[in-house]
Amino acid sequence: MLRADFDGKTNTLANGVIHVITGAGGGALYDHGLTDNPGLWKKDTPENWVPYTVKLVSDRHSFTWIETNGKELHLQQIDAEGNVFDEIKITK
Repeated sequence: MLRADFDGKTNTLANGVIHVITGAGGGALYDHGLTDNPGLWKKDTPENWVPYTVKLVSDRHSFTWIETNGKELHLQQIDAEGNVFDEIKITK
């Protein structure tokens, strides 16, 4: 189970499994109003809702950059203009 105090910034020891799902590379974007608005992520049918979603960005294309160094993993989400708009660090 993921540690309750894990935030990926100051507390980077996850002690659990983290799943990163990314797919913002060039297809049609979703409704821009979904970005940073968790109340809109939930759909009427349970099979469309993922309760463990922490962040959803639907207003820009991007790619995921991952670097590892020994027991440390650093992940950044970078938009088409080269801006880092999300990142996480995990230490084992």
